[in-house]
Amino acid sequence: MPDATAPVFPYIAIGVPSTGTWKAKTAVCIVDMAVMSAAARVLTKGMGAEGAYTETNRNNIVRSVLASTDPIAGILWVDSDMQFPPDTLLHLMSHRKDIVGATYRERQEPYRYLGRFSDDSDAHCWEGGLHQAELLPGGMILVRTEVYRRLPPPWYKLDEDGWRDDYHFCVEARKAGYEVWCDMDLTRKVIHRGEQEVGWFQEGEEAVRRSDDPRWRIFDQLQTPGRADPGEAVTLSARRG
Repeated sequence: MPDATAPVFPYIAIGVPSTGTWKAKTAVCIVDMAVMSAAARVLTKGMGAEGAYTETNRNNIVRSVLASTDPIAGILWVDSDMQFPPDTLLHLMSHRKDIVGATYRERQEPYRYLGRFSDDSDAHCWEGGLHQAELLPGGMILVRTEVYRRLPPPWYKLDEDGWRDDYHFCVEARKAGYEVWCDMDLTRKVIHRGEQEVGWFQEGEEAVRRSDDPRWRIFDQLQTPGRADPGEAVTLSARRG
């Protein structure tokens, strides 16, 4: 737990992009986390945005944070279908990283995990501690506000092939010199809720990732041009990608 008298992030926005509905357990988790954070003298401010497209909601939340007169030093992104422990914010703050979060599994079979570790090793799925990542999903991640000040908008957008908006953010942040960290201790405690609760892999269970997705080939060209222009319209079919 960070020093309560001098927290790394004295004021944190909890950013929740959604289509307008939340899972009830997500709301309970956010309330519990806000209470525990306040007890450690870390202030939080809920900031939501509703709409059909997640990337638009995320960008609107970032703009609200940057325009706020409050000294918001970071955004903890929480998707509206996540479950997590009440010390999540304090735990992530304790790492003192610019970008740090958890990975988790998809809500549909075969329940693959999202993101990619920098060394491309699935072995980290069974380890604890921090590991560098090339890409992390955006549903449970803490980002310093300064990162958004340094990166040009839009911070989140789909590529021309419909690649994830949160992956785009990680790529651009890494190009700007930031490191992305995955907390595997927190990962084991995060649940992604669809029709059922999808937790992390159990002992003896095979770790499956999205390597069978043809768009995964973009990993071979992370540092090359050819990504969609920020002002370019994204087709409906790409959004559905």
